Amino acid sequence: MDVIVIDSVVFKQIVGMFETIQKTVVELAEENKHLKDNRLMTLKEVSEYTGFGSAWVQKHKDYIGYSQIGCKDLRFYKDNIDAYFQKHFIQKKI
Repeated sequence: MDVIVIDSVVFKQIVGMFETIQKTVVELAEENKHLKDNRLMTLKEVSEYTGFGSAWVQKHKDYIGYSQIGCKDLRFYKDNIDAYFQKHFIQKKI
């Protein structure tokens, strides 16, 4: 096994660089969190997410917005689903 000796000043600089990298990664992850949250979902995932069956999702797909891959594979953005439900949310005042 080889032993490497590093000057304490250089070591502190290296640690500082790693801390800067860590901080940058955390900031970038937070800034791009919405990208993960706005993932594409399959018909089955939308059904599970909303609690409605696939027939309901098929019926409302034009209002929600979707992408069709191939002949039948539908994909929905999670943000579009949330926006659809927010638009149709009714809150009665008591």
